[in-house]
Amino acid sequence: MSAPAPLASLNREELLALMAELQRQNAALQRQVAALVASNEALRAEIEQLKRGGKRPAAPFSKGTREPEPKRPGRKPGSGTFCYRAAPPPEAIPEPPVDVNVSCDACPACGGELVEERVDFAYRTELPTLPRPQVTRYRVWVCRCIVCGT
Repeated sequence: MSAPAPLASLNREELLALMAELQRQNAALQRQVAALVASNEALRAEIEQLKRGGKRPAAPFSKGTREPEPKRPGRKPGSGTFCYRAAPPPEAIPEPPVDVNVSCDACPACGGELVEERVDFAYRTELPTLPRPQVTRYRVWVCRCIVCGT
């Protein structure tokens, strides 16, 4: 819009046109202010949320939305490399095996009769305690030459 002329020199139609233009500009400015206020409120809410989150960095509970079908925790069956420890070599076993018989006459779950199926071997390796270091103290005579000083 160009520089406004003095209002006293304008006729009725020019004043109405000026008033309509000012009302249009006023409505546009009010829309801009409303958008800025909404944006300002959203930013203030985000700042408050970040401030609250900063006070408890190790919060026990999440405040976000939950996943509808989360994965089960832990290791899945059959995944990963796993193998049983191999039996020790025969020369590492100096004593004959110790017999461990079943002490129950009936099944502890249902009370049914127990029948021998197989014999398994189990091993336990006892590690010796660490040996104490042997410390010896020596008395060493130190001499110096009275002629050259070595």
